[in-house]
Amino acid sequence: SDGSMDELPKRSRIMREVMKTMIEQITLSRSLLTDDQMENMIKHYLHPSLHDQDYYTFAKILMDHYISTDQYEDLDMFIKGIEERFREYPYIIMDLNQTKEYAWEMTRN
Repeated sequence: SDGSMDELPKRSRIMREVMKTMIEQITLSRSLLTDDQMENMIKHYLHPSLHDQDYYTFAKILMDHYISTDQYEDLDMFIKGIEERFREYPYIIMDLNQTKEYAWEMTRN
């Protein structure tokens, strides 16, 4: 396992299946939707009541979307909005900080 998930509580197999389906749906929709529609779809899945691990899975998908569409200011704002939720998870905070630095560098160019 990749370290970062070791510190998160395990969740049910059913939830894992649901997540897989949702992620597949996002992947399939990529070629069909506009960037804005895509962003809205991911945000719709990004529900605050999700298990932290699942919430972070969607957060990463949204961050990747922002990066691939050059929306670095949105990326920065989004990260600032979720940092508090993950302050207990050093790996995730490290990841978020790296992504934020990347966004910052990209907006300087």
